[in-house]
Amino acid sequence: MKKVVKRICNTLMAVAVATSMLSFVGTQASAAEESTNTVKESIDTVVIDFSKEKVQVFKGTQPSSEDLDKGETMSQLSQEAKNIAFISVLNYYNELFGKNTIFTVNPEWKDGKVVRAAGNIIIDKEAGQTIHFEMDENKTIFDVGSSTGVYEKLITRELLDRTTPQGEDHASDVLMPFFGAEAMFGIDAGINSGKYCFNLIIDFGKAEEKPADEEETPAPTPVKEEEKTTKEETTTPSTEKKEDQQKTTETEQKAPETEKKAETVETAALDTEFEENGYSYKVTADGEVSFVTVADKKVKSVNIPDSVTHQNVEYKVTSVADKALYNCSKLKSVTVGANVKTIGASAFAKSKKLKTVTIKSASLTSIGKKAFSKNDKKLVVKVSKANYKKYKKLMKKSGMSSVKLKKIGK
Repeated sequence: MKKVVKRICNTLMAVAVATSMLSFVGTQASAAEESTNTVKESIDTVVIDFSKEKVQVFKGTQPSSEDLDKGETMSQLSQEAKNIAFISVLNYYNELFGKNTIFTVNPEWKDGKVVRAAGNIIIDKEAGQTIHFEMDENKTIFDVGSSTGVYEKLITRELLDRTTPQGEDHASDVLMPFFGAEAMFGIDAGINSGKYCFNLIIDFGKAEEKPADEEETPAPTPVKEEEKTTKEETTTPSTEKKEDQQKTTETEQKAPETEKKAETVETAALDTEFEENGYSYKVTADGEVSFVTVADKKVKSVNIPDSVTHQNVEYKVTSVADKALYNCSKLKSVTVGANVKTIGASAFAKSKKLKTVTIKSASLTSIGKKAFSKNDKKLVVKVSKANYKKYKKLMKKSGMSSVKLKKIGK
């Protein structure tokens, strides 16, 4: 399927922005339209399940229209990623829920792409089934909140012909959900037979059962004012003294208990893997992390920092993981931080446009096999004069003796 690449995450929104934020087109009920709401048993089904995980996250950049043709690539996505990407396909390319998208944060655009937005996709207004979304360049979050029940619809080409915006890409946009259904969920959506259709089920889960009301404690019988006065007058001083002593004892007993509770408050566990500024890290030792990868595989420049702060903890970046920047098609330059001690195998391999790597570290002890493999033929690795001989030996040891080293600084 040849067409211009569109990023799904460039909108849950772009099409919806261009349309009004009114209620869904559910009122266009012709007999043909009603027939598309019925799930048919003989047709394969895509199930989007929010019943157990009400909040689901897609990290990184969502797949493009070209990616939807690649079954192997799509099948490797996590289940949460598939759920979010697929609903985005229906919403973006076909406006199946587009007219029901209400924005709480208007889309921000950069280089023709939406880089930040938030809002609500109303799947079924009458059933109260709504998905709240938040997205930026690094992730997309879906939160179904208190939505419950099951949304069911038969998705056919005829239905999508009515909801997909007319334009030069209409013919291919209509087919996006069918390619996505086969690539991501492995079902037969009728592409080979030409009978484009599949069942769509979105499971929001059951409503929480409220516990039975506890038996009400009967209200105390009101005491007449005369009786109350009599009792107060007949209370002996010794009784009052006992009550005072009892209150004092109770206060003394409660104080240590309160202190004990304060002492046992646990500190929140620190993340062992996290993302900061589009870079992923993994904790490898106390106060140390490994640079794992980037969220955007089409980034042109990467600066692996000396250190990174997460949850108010500062970590030194002491290693670059295996295949950290593997096959980054547009990557041209990399700077390796001053605290890096090891570079993993194939760390920068197959980044075919990579021309410059600057190693700031003076304590590098190993370079993995094929760390610099199948890069630009003019690749230059810049190192300080003081470390030139040492790093040349490391290159040779890793089978990278042909890589050109250049002396910089002292």
